[in-house]
Amino acid sequence: MSTRLRRPEPDPRAELVEHRGEFVRIAGEIAGIGYEHGRDVRGRDHMWISIRAGRFGPLRVAINTFSVINFESGFDARISVGIARSTYEALPEAGVFACDGFDYAKLEAGYAVQYELCVQERVETHVADRVRRAIFAEAWGDLYARNHPGVHQVHSRRASCAVPRDIVGRDGALRFYFAEESHCETLLFKFCGQP
Repeated sequence: MSTRLRRPEPDPRAELVEHRGEFVRIAGEIAGIGYEHGRDVRGRDHMWISIRAGRFGPLRVAINTFSVINFESGFDARISVGIARSTYEALPEAGVFACDGFDYAKLEAGYAVQYELCVQERVETHVADRVRRAIFAEAWGDLYARNHPGVHQVHSRRASCAVPRDIVGRDGALRFYFAEESHCETLLFKFCGQP
């Protein structure tokens, strides 16, 4: 009896390599949370959450918890975290999607967003608390494909104290969806000197 060999199914994550650096939106159920480890704060300036992004499987969302660039340039290294609260009618489709942009200024114009200047542990608490309670998440940022594919640059891209390059309309953000009262919260992250 002969067995017909089947070609292996193409890995959808290989598609992500072709599109790295592009601005995208990912969405899906939360699969986990992690933290960088290092002796020096410069080696542990990120945390991440994993999102099950449809056919692409779990992707990481890298979140800055401390600004190494500001720290090394002598500026305030803390992160300002803003929260825009809203409601939803239905959860978005899970997956990875091309995105024209995301602009904090437009969101701030429609919502009473107040920012809290946070030390690293407080940024981690803001995110971890929502990860525990949320049923779904979305993230906007630049696609990367290293050891763990996902998105980074999940923060304002406007000029800051230490980075003069001003990128408008390509801000990264993180949105959590909760079962209670169809409530959602969008977390916005800013560095020292960003408008």
